[in-house]
Amino acid sequence: APDSMCSAWAVAACSESGTAVPDFALTGNALVACSESAELSMQLGAAFGDKGFWVNATAAYALAMASEPANTEAVEKHAAAIRQTK
Repeated sequence: APDSMCSAWAVAACSESGTAVPDFALTGNALVACSESAELSMQLGAAFGDKGFWVNATAAYALAMASEPANTEAVEKHAAAIRQTK
């Protein structure tokens, strides 16, 4: 879907340039669009967390863990995001 591709592109571009992910990209579609990349899922998790969207951040970090099970940073950030949802 175009919306998903736009979200994934925005997350990737922001990751490369070190800028904040724009609000339009912080959607459920972005979770799906970035799900095959642990790096993009981590960036998306951070962006969701920066906005206080802890459930979505938790989902993004879970996707990063699924694509890279040995990613200890994803595990730590996932646990931290879960704590924020309580």
